[in-house]
Amino acid sequence: APSPRRNIVAGFLSGGLLSIFPALGPSQAAVLSRFAAGNSARAYLVLLGSINTVSMLFALLTAATIGKARNGSIEVLSQLIPPTQETTLLWVAVALIIAGPATIIALLLARFAAGVVTAVPMKRLAAAVIVFIAAVVFLLSGIYGIIVLITATAIGLLAIALNVGRHHLMAVLVMPVALQLLL
Repeated sequence: APSPRRNIVAGFLSGGLLSIFPALGPSQAAVLSRFAAGNSARAYLVLLGSINTVSMLFALLTAATIGKARNGSIEVLSQLIPPTQETTLLWVAVALIIAGPATIIALLLARFAAGVVTAVPMKRLAAAVIVFIAAVVFLLSGIYGIIVLITATAIGLLAIALNVGRHHLMAVLVMPVALQLLL
């Protein structure tokens, strides 16, 4: 089995690609790096964690160097505190300082959350999530949003039924971004 170090390096490299190519997301980076993760769930989680961590750090640097946010949290942060060399250095320093304690807290909370999740009836939780999502979509977008939600759900179920990777469905987000850059 590949070592965790190999997964971290693969995650670092593919996470860096997310900052370079505007049409890539974490799902595509994980697919590109899957060869390094092996078949274990733990190795894949290490890979995803490193992809997301590196992607966020590179997003901070991208916002400071070219003035474009690569994700929503960086966009909000950039609106609150405009990115300069000093603020970017501060953001990266804070991220690096917080990473250690956040990891420890996440590991502690994961055990608690695993216990809670196993106690919750999954069918009820799934039904509640579906109702919540439909209500939010209706409140924000009306009947047209519900039509799009039903269509998107049908396409997602079709991908599962045809045994097609659902990461391909990211094209709904990737292609408009890529096309907008061409126009």
